[in-house]
Amino acid sequence: MNKKVLILLSSAAALMTGCLEDEVVNATDEAKTNSTITMKIVDSKSGLPIDSAVVYSELDQDTLYSDSMGVVTWEKNAIGDYRYIVSKEGYAHQIANISIEESGKGSTARVADKILQIDLHKEGVTVNGTVLLKDTKTDNLTAASKIPVVIRYVNGEVYPSEIKTTTDASGVFSFKNLAENCEYQIVVPQAEIDGQTYEARNADELVVGGLRAGEVRSMNQITMEVVGLLPELIRTNFATLDTIDEDADIFLTFSTDLVEDSVENAWSVYKGGIANVEAGRCEGGAQVLVASGLDRDGKTVMVNSISNRWNRTTYCLEGSVYTKEGRSKKLALNFTPGSLSGRPSNVTKITFDDTENKLSWTVYKNEIAGLSGYKIFYRTDRMADALEFRDITDNKTTEININLYDTRFEDATRVYFYVLPYAEINGKIVTSDVGDEDLLTKKVDLVTGDE
Repeated sequence: MNKKVLILLSSAAALMTGCLEDEVVNATDEAKTNSTITMKIVDSKSGLPIDSAVVYSELDQDTLYSDSMGVVTWEKNAIGDYRYIVSKEGYAHQIANISIEESGKGSTARVADKILQIDLHKEGVTVNGTVLLKDTKTDNLTAASKIPVVIRYVNGEVYPSEIKTTTDASGVFSFKNLAENCEYQIVVPQAEIDGQTYEARNADELVVGGLRAGEVRSMNQITMEVVGLLPELIRTNFATLDTIDEDADIFLTFSTDLVEDSVENAWSVYKGGIANVEAGRCEGGAQVLVASGLDRDGKTVMVNSISNRWNRTTYCLEGSVYTKEGRSKKLALNFTPGSLSGRPSNVTKITFDDTENKLSWTVYKNEIAGLSGYKIFYRTDRMADALEFRDITDNKTTEININLYDTRFEDATRVYFYVLPYAEINGKIVTSDVGDEDLLTKKVDLVTGDE
């Protein structure tokens, strides 16, 4: 929408000779409590006025029509926000949002009149494209059928601002009767196909604009590839290093297969270092000579000190892991051999009652007295990492109510909950080990509420 600040003159017609934009203040400092909204509806390409355009006020639920000069006037508008939908056969609908605000100072109300130009865009543009799936093993491309595709108007003023369709059996999609002289963005959301998650790799190329009514544009093919799972740390043995001079390797088990070459001798340990968890690196400390490699399960990183012993002091461990699909994760962790004995055990069971939307868990009775509480984490099917959901500071509380409409679950179809008992040991908060993920996790379907 093109707009321009003008001074309100005596005649609205005189104002309509130029390109108009945004608000227009009164030429005089007169007292006013209501505003007059004047619109001029024109063709976005030619700039010629459009008569008989329909202008609908959502607030007033009333309709006015533009005259032969393309002008529509709404009078006696109080301070507030107004939204109008402008339409004309053969043109795309347009949204106009207008705010009436008081201007000036003092006790006398002074409300500005508003004058703006609405550029309507003719319909008739066609945008086509093809979506293909790339095989992870052979790199062969096949048609992606029944894949949702969305086209969005970048300026956001054409209504509706986005249109959805799906690909046919040949992977082809087509959007017809789009508004001319606009910029569009093609969006292909992630898709679950045969148990794997695919996403478009060339999304940055999917913007097009400047097309005329009647023009057809064929986009470059859109290639979707398998999204590798982000490697999540699910288990360590830090809690088992209870003997100061024990010849013990450190192990870190991840949630997916790792690339062996990226692990071998690629991890570092710093005596006295502090883990910058957010940056994934150790800060300070003296480097300790270690060796690292990948265990036979393909998911576990093994780190051992060349001197075959760890002292009772704080160490910092840092390194990166890479999956076979190219996803990576940087980690920095502190550990202190011998300091974490007494780490709480995991919960023994997690359940979800779909009638009362209640998450509950059980723990060993002989451990309850030593617990400080429970940390609840969640991860939706739209998230790579689990985030803290709630901190229960009462060791006797073993259930919470879950609002399945929580904004943190927006756009998700399922959510996974993790319950970790924790205790205060030697002045530090220590959670249970993230060990058996099946035991720790409860999956809830947000559509049905079922487990």
